[in-house]
Amino acid sequence: MCIRDRVSTQSTGKELYPKGVQMLTLWGFVGEFSFDALKEWPVGYVLLAVYIMFAGVMMQNLLIAMMADSYQQVNENAESEWKFERFFLVEEQQSASSVPPPFNIFEVFWAQFCAPENETEEERDLLSEPELLTLKQRLNLYRSEYLESRIAKEKKSLSNRSDSLNSRLENLHTKRIEDREYMDRRFKELKGKISRR
Repeated sequence: MCIRDRVSTQSTGKELYPKGVQMLTLWGFVGEFSFDALKEWPVGYVLLAVYIMFAGVMMQNLLIAMMADSYQQVNENAESEWKFERFFLVEEQQSASSVPPPFNIFEVFWAQFCAPENETEEERDLLSEPELLTLKQRLNLYRSEYLESRIAKEKKSLSNRSDSLNSRLENLHTKRIEDREYMDRRFKELKGKISRR
């Protein structure tokens, strides 16, 4: 016995009309249903078809909206992601051997056994003063570029908002003037009718 049968049957085993039709729409959408509940209601076939088409279109629109939102988020972060990936690529290339693979075994052998151990790994990872200064300059440059672009976006959005508000205010003002002129004309017409009586 499937879940549909357990949900839509009473203790007598007879399928209930309202629960059967209500559950039929759910099971019709997911793909498992029987037409037994619709035998008592001839319009049910049409409503079921309309519901399934409507639900399918709504779900497809929801999926498209979610994918568009995800694409927009990825597109907004694309430049920063590219910069991070480029940084890691440059870091990897700096630490990689400059000797081609068949011959780099000698370099690895030399680095492991023959090279003097003057520096620890932590000391090698530390930046020298010029490198640190260059890094700070680049960070400041990236920070200022980011802030400038953020401020420009905010100004643009604010200017767009102010422009739309200005146009709406102008429309309201012209509508108010037109309404005032209409009311004046109407008042004169009514005053003329009253004075004639």
